[in-house]
Amino acid sequence: MLPEKESDVAEKGCATLIHTEVSNICNQSQVDSYKKMWVEKYKNLETLDGITCKVCGGHDGEVHDIDEFQVGLTAPPFHPRCRGTTIPVTDNLLSKNRQRSARDPETGKTVYVNEMTYEEWKENFVNEKGQQAWDYYEKSVKNLKIDTEQLDRYKAVLGKDAPESLEEFQKIQQALKKQSIQVTGCIDAQKAHFIYAAGAAKKKLIVTYSELRAKELCENYRLFDKNVLFYPAKDLIFYSADVQSNLLVQQRIRVLQKLMEEEEVTIVTTMGGIMDHLLPPEVFQKQVETVESDSEFDMELWKKKLTAMGYERVGQVEGSGQFAVRGGILDIFPLTEENPVRIELWGDEIDSIRSFDVESQRSIENLDRIRIYPAGEFIADDGRIKKGLAVLEKEAKRLADQFFQERKTEESARLKAFAEEVKQSLTQWKQMSVLDGLAPYFYDRMVSFAEYFPKEALVVLDEPNRLWEEAQAIEKEFQESMTNRLEKGYVLPGQMNLLCESQMASEKLQKHRCMGLCMLEAAGPQWHFAEHFSIDVRSVNTYNNSFELLVKDLQQWKKKGERVILLCASR
Repeated sequence: MLPEKESDVAEKGCATLIHTEVSNICNQSQVDSYKKMWVEKYKNLETLDGITCKVCGGHDGEVHDIDEFQVGLTAPPFHPRCRGTTIPVTDNLLSKNRQRSARDPETGKTVYVNEMTYEEWKENFVNEKGQQAWDYYEKSVKNLKIDTEQLDRYKAVLGKDAPESLEEFQKIQQALKKQSIQVTGCIDAQKAHFIYAAGAAKKKLIVTYSELRAKELCENYRLFDKNVLFYPAKDLIFYSADVQSNLLVQQRIRVLQKLMEEEEVTIVTTMGGIMDHLLPPEVFQKQVETVESDSEFDMELWKKKLTAMGYERVGQVEGSGQFAVRGGILDIFPLTEENPVRIELWGDEIDSIRSFDVESQRSIENLDRIRIYPAGEFIADDGRIKKGLAVLEKEAKRLADQFFQERKTEESARLKAFAEEVKQSLTQWKQMSVLDGLAPYFYDRMVSFAEYFPKEALVVLDEPNRLWEEAQAIEKEFQESMTNRLEKGYVLPGQMNLLCESQMASEKLQKHRCMGLCMLEAAGPQWHFAEHFSIDVRSVNTYNNSFELLVKDLQQWKKKGERVILLCASR
């Protein structure tokens, strides 16, 4: 016996074959009858509705000699499950005063129109209603069976809260697929389910207003889709003093890896994560190195390369972002891997690549290849460092001289010491992490995290008004803090450009197809949505361990004939 999925596929295949062969036999029989009645020509006839495909629509109205009859070329069926047929051509049938039946796009009922081809009928509809109306009609008709089944499932679960008609349900679905929409009345507990149900996009970006809410939403969404990650924001003001910065960079680099290597992934972040800058995707992609077994390997070159990529050389690898060299063995712990990797050489060629355990040093798995991502978001070669330092030192000298002329000797000395420390960190100690706070001096172009997503990705805005308030608060705090530090000689003027402005961040998000989810109020003027929907959701009482209240509500719901689903963490 075939498994259920394979059985369904086999059944559909048999149905398609039977439908197509029956159509073929009918059309062949019609042509035989035309010949017996001395009919010299025939005409292809297709249905005037949204189901007819472009191939069949192009053949509608064609007139051919009986001797030219050839299935698939001049006569239907032109493809599997083709609905086309033929009619004999007489002087009466060629008259333009005749009428033919069509399916009314708005009512779905049969109407009669003047004699015209399918292409002419479609052109009349588009000219009258517009291309967008035609696209909606075509998709709703072709998806009628699937949408009907899905609506029935929604009604079975949601009861009175489900959409009342199929037309309403299809409008919501079609709107989500082609333009930005806003949905009000959506409570926090429902948002993860709602986002997943709207998921026609392969890649989704969910933006919320706080890190705590982002982590909560990420865990809720993981119930529906395991391939979801949290992208943390950097605190640009205190980032250099953050003792967990290595862990934060690791989380961010892993997200970038998922976006570049996987087709389907969902990322949850905050407005802070959208407003800090990154290297352009194409530039960051060039920093990723691939090592394959049995390929040539220059150990000296790789020592310099890994240092430039932000990895720290140590005696023995103990944590991510480190590498160690012992003779012809290179141990490296990429930020994107759970375990370090050991590359063993035989001469100048790679003999083996294996992952191993940090504590026991025992091998875990043999690998054919490994992709090594940078240990930092901003890395630079010697040429870029030299060029960037020249600009930085010039600006530091100008500002230090200005402080000195204003008799701010302490600020002037502090700024000179800062510039010298940066120079030593990059040229002598090769600390690439310094670049994170000085990226504007070393890169001409930086982008927002939103630009790592393709244009067809779905961006979900959790409470758009709160997002805007959070973005403005972040921008205000950053500007005030950096302005004060600039006056004291702690930072350079170029570091004021580390943060993307709130208005610009909003515009970059809205270059994608957005869905705004609001509990109560509508989104403000800074967010632009093509359509607005409102849903009515009832929250469930928490009961606070009172089973009596729960039983009472269950009895009431049962009397109303409502369907109740109980979800428990354990048995």
